[in-house]
Amino acid sequence: MEKKLKSLIDSYYSINPKIVTPIRLLILNLLKFHKDGLQFREFKEAIQISDGNLYSNLEILKGLSLINSEKVDIDNKSIEIYSLTSEGLIELKKTNEWLNNLQDFGDQIES
Repeated sequence: MEKKLKSLIDSYYSINPKIVTPIRLLILNLLKFHKDGLQFREFKEAIQISDGNLYSNLEILKGLSLINSEKVDIDNKSIEIYSLTSEGLIELKKTNEWLNNLQDFGDQIES
């Protein structure tokens, strides 16, 4: 058990702690599922947070190069589409794996 705990702690340092927030993980996982990208309003519907909170989290993820955005014109409107970068996918996989290991460890403690 002690060896698993040490491994869990050591592996924590391989993930980016700036993405380990519920909102940012939701954004990244939504983009992993929606490979063609999502619009701001689609995130808004899915996550249901304020515009400012969503915008700031999207900007942080863009600043970390985990997502990118592209403006496209649809019906004479400019719409920003967000998508997951290859770096974002790598970080998301590492983080999700770490969270799964953390859950497994917690389950073992409860048993």
